[in-house]
This record gives sequence, C-alpha cells and structure tokens, in this order.
Amino acid sequence: NTATEYSSQLMAHISENKPYLNPDLSLRDLAKQIDMHPNHLSWLLNNSIGLNFNEFINQYRIEAFKSKAKAQENKNLTIEGLAYESGFNSKSAFHTFFKRETGMTPRQFLKQKGWLIRNPIVDIISHFLLRIYIFNSFSQILHQIKVRYLAELKVGFPELKVQSCSLAKNHIL
Repeated sequence: NTATEYSSQLMAHISENKPYLNPDLSLRDLAKQIDMHPNHLSWLLNNSIGLNFNEFINQYRIEAFKSKAKAQENKNLTIEGLAYESGFNSKSAFHTFFKRETGMTPRQFLKQKGWLIRNPIVDIISHFLLRIYIFNSFSQILHQIKVRYLAELKVGFPELKVQSCSLAKNHIL
C-alpha cells in the first residue's frame, strides 16, 4: 500500500467512525482501528499530512465543536460542555488549540458567528434573581395575610381569617 492509500483509508475511517469524539483516543488506538502499526500511522500523519497526532485529531474536534455550537438543539450547553462533547478532555487544551487554530477565543468566535451559547455565570445570576423574585412574592403574600388578620382583629370578622388562610394556601401551594 502507498502513503496515498493509507491516507485515504485513514480519512475514510475518521469520516465514517468519528474516533476523535473519544476523549481518550490515542495514536495507538487509532492505529489499531485502521489496522496499521502506530509508527506507520505517526509517519503518515507527520510526512503525508504534515501534522502530529494531536494536531490532526484536534482539528476534527474543533470542527465538531463548531458544528455542535451551530446546532439549535445544543443551545443549552456551555462552551466547555460542547468542547467535551466534541472529544476534548480538558478545558485548557481546548482553549489553547482553538485559539491557535482560529486566532480567537471560543466565545469571541461564537459571538462573531452570532451563535449564542449558554453562559454559566448568567445561569447562576438568573437562578439567584428568580430566588429573590420568589422570596419577594412570598413576602408580599405573608404581608397581605398579616394585614387581613389585623383587620379581622380590629373589626371582628371571622370570615376574613378563612379568606386569608385560603389566600395563603392558593399562593404557597
């Protein structure tokens, strides 16, 4: 077999099986998958393709990341979540390689493309604000109950107590 044939075999395997999505993929694993000696695969990547193993695999992972980031069904994932889904096993490796390949950070790239991705800080702030809103709503309900109860004590209408309890039950449950 020639280098061109081996290269074609490698590219077909990468395209069909997407082994780069496995974060634990090694040169030895990939060589075994295409029935090639690891030294031959290393030579093929370095001399025929012009990349080392990590550069070769990470290029595919970056493209997988871009594809996943563009997909509407992944809008609930963070950048790091998408990176892990694309086969990267470390945040720093992903960011380093992405910046080297594209010249920008993943967030800058996505912003430039107009692909909005969930930001975990925004999630935390939103969750916190929701808790404040719920607490304030509950406080307002308790205040209304207190006002009605005090009014009942002054006027002596027992039916107000029943109304305020049902009001509390409706809003709390």
